[in-house]
Amino acid sequence: MKATALVFFLILFLFCGIRFVFAQTTDRGGQSSPQKDDDIRLISSSETSVTLEFRPSWRPVRQEALDGQTYTSYGFDLAESDPENAGLPMIPYRSLPILVGTDQTPRIEILAAESEPLTGINLLPVPYPDRKTTRWTYKAGEKYASFHFEKLAEASPIHHVRGYRMSYIRFYPLSYDAGTKTVKKYSRIQMRVSFGRFTDPSAAVQIKTLVQKDEPFVSSMINYETAKAWRKEVIRASTIKTIAASESVLGIGRFYKLACTDEGLYKLDKAYLESIGIDIATIDPRKIKIYYNGGEELPASLDAERISELRECAIYVDGQTDGQFDAADYVLFYIKGPQGVKYDVPKYPPSTSPGTDTSPRLTHYLNRQTTGVYAFLALDGDDGKRLTVSSSLQNSAPLVPQSFRTQVFVENERINFSGSGTDFFNAPLTTNLRNLTYQIQLPGIDKTNTVYYRMKAVSTGQRDLVKWFEDGRPLTTAYTG
Repeated sequence: MKATALVFFLILFLFCGIRFVFAQTTDRGGQSSPQKDDDIRLISSSETSVTLEFRPSWRPVRQEALDGQTYTSYGFDLAESDPENAGLPMIPYRSLPILVGTDQTPRIEILAAESEPLTGINLLPVPYPDRKTTRWTYKAGEKYASFHFEKLAEASPIHHVRGYRMSYIRFYPLSYDAGTKTVKKYSRIQMRVSFGRFTDPSAAVQIKTLVQKDEPFVSSMINYETAKAWRKEVIRASTIKTIAASESVLGIGRFYKLACTDEGLYKLDKAYLESIGIDIATIDPRKIKIYYNGGEELPASLDAERISELRECAIYVDGQTDGQFDAADYVLFYIKGPQGVKYDVPKYPPSTSPGTDTSPRLTHYLNRQTTGVYAFLALDGDDGKRLTVSSSLQNSAPLVPQSFRTQVFVENERINFSGSGTDFFNAPLTTNLRNLTYQIQLPGIDKTNTVYYRMKAVSTGQRDLVKWFEDGRPLTTAYTG
């Protein structure tokens, strides 16, 4: 039988890059100019709304010649652009997080705006990534000529941070119609952002003594003074699940702790038992038991179901019927290690959307809490659980599979860049270290079948280009962020 038909492969590393902000963040000379954070003014803040005024600090106009035409770029301090819109006119925006009271997306009402029209303008397009040089190429796309944009602001869906609800407000001080080559450049946008009222007064009372501990990111939000009591999901002693105390299975009789580092079938024979100090003459093999709770990581949630006691595994004991452990007798049991492969619905962090990846498939697990697992060997008490023995099928033409599907993964947990949490990554790619090579032994792989790769890259910047190759052959190119 060939060892593998399909192999899944996961690489997890961090690609160090620069935050993706387009040319409007530099002045005409290419030097970074001082950025200001006083362009947004809080006019009023209440339990259901905030009123804001945005006055962009416009920078000098930048022009570039593309395909025989002059294109113009407008930028302002703290401006960002969407790289997903490559080939379309570049519309810069200013993003501001605010705290809100409910999970409903806020509503925006424009109260006032001041602008000036500019005609005969070819707006500089969002650049395309050059996959060969990892540089950016400015070129108008097929949909450039039909582009029309006049939105002044929008609110993002709700994000959750440290128990607070947060929405990002985007200000768009530039409108554009490519058909008429007309720009509206705004010098002032005033708006009201409305949202639902926070409705958990019991949590608000309990959190008043904790607000001083909020992270700078939360406490620096523009409406924090009004919203600092809107913290939800407060952990209360009454909500933490408890487990009733019971007598441990390890409380009576002889027990031995067995260290198991890898997944597989383990065998206990006369030589091994004597090597750990057990006199086999004192063993009744019918009473041998193995307790083991699995190798996967314990859940972090305080509300998760807890295992109150060690679980007994069904095992195979050869030669137990005579009640004596003879020289040829042995015990077999199966152990899952601290890392391995299983067929299950993939688990995503609470803040990460699984998208369409919600069906069972081959996936891997990695226990970050330990490098080994333990089983407990019990020799006394009641008779132990045994595997059911079944007769082989009497089939003259049995199915003999020629291949099977499995998964191989690489996930090197080396560096935690934030200094907290459970996100660890491989050594980062830098300007000096631009590639990493992973070698995997796959003896007996069925090369006539398809190999599927799953790869993940993250970046300290907003967006970076990452390429994957197999034996020098390009597999795919993707962007982080």
